[in-house]
Amino acid sequence: MGKRKKKYFEELRIRGSLAFVSFFLYYAVLLITDKKYWEFYINMPYPIWNYSIDATMTFTTILALISLSIGLGSRLIKSYYFRQNTVRTLIIYNIIIFIINIAFIYSISMALIYVFGTYEFYLSELYVCSIMITFISGMYSSIHYLKIKQQAEKKRMQLEIKYINEHEKAERARTELLKIQIDPHFMFNNFSILTELINEDRDIASKFLAQLSKVYRYIITNLKQDVVPIEEEINFLRSYIYLISIRYEDTIKVNIARNIEKSQELIPPVSLQLLVENAIKHNTHSEIHPLTISIFREDKNIVVENNLQPMAFKVPSTGIGQTNIIDRYAMLSDGVPVFEQTNDKYIVKLPIISQKK
Repeated sequence: MGKRKKKYFEELRIRGSLAFVSFFLYYAVLLITDKKYWEFYINMPYPIWNYSIDATMTFTTILALISLSIGLGSRLIKSYYFRQNTVRTLIIYNIIIFIINIAFIYSISMALIYVFGTYEFYLSELYVCSIMITFISGMYSSIHYLKIKQQAEKKRMQLEIKYINEHEKAERARTELLKIQIDPHFMFNNFSILTELINEDRDIASKFLAQLSKVYRYIITNLKQDVVPIEEEINFLRSYIYLISIRYEDTIKVNIARNIEKSQELIPPVSLQLLVENAIKHNTHSEIHPLTISIFREDKNIVVENNLQPMAFKVPSTGIGQTNIIDRYAMLSDGVPVFEQTNDKYIVKLPIISQKK
């Protein structure tokens, strides 16, 4: 059964239940407070069909009043104006319902008088019925209104908490990213190399300094960016690879597929550099056995793949870089990075982000 049908039958059940409660309560009040009704129903001086007609007409009227009251209440609840002030909404609602119910009863009375001339028992207590229905439907709609308002407030608070948590998580991820990249050892090593190059070859030193500046400028510039074009990330990565090549010479080879060099699709900033750095950190490399890192596109992923050459003594892994990438993807898209290891390769697949969450 569809949601609309379920909702329809649920509303019908509620209105029917309220009508039955109001119906029996109405007759109970009449029997207790009005002697002529007691005689009319207990002594039963008239044929049974008279009582059946009276009960049917009364129940139909009550059901109509209940439906009218709840229907109007739903419209008022959905109104922006009435949602702003709870007390005002409920007071105005009950006044409007009372006026409409009285008008409805008056219309029925006039119709019955016109058709039957008079219908003494039925007409005499219709206005009491109207007041009772106004009270019962008002109570139901007020409870329903307060429940909806409470649920809306709860949902709003949950969304606020979610936003705050995601904002804090994003800031933490950016802070960790900055800590990872502006590492004292990395800076010290590069400045040591720069000092040596100044003494040995000033042209190379100048180029090295220019690439080093590009690396840190890119990191700082994109620290607040969630995603960057792949082309920009590749350009940044080439500056980083240049620094690595000066330090490690021909022991590390990085191959970048041409079909991604100009791509304007998106990935998190510095994500490729993190993976290249991790590959260098956890593998041996020499001129005879160089570490080869390949970066290419596979379906809707950017793949970073390197040959496995584990060190004799494993470097303790903090997992910060990998966790940082996973956390950022969780905030940016439904895509999940994949980390795989075979007998001779370590493979990471980063989903290309076409649209942020």
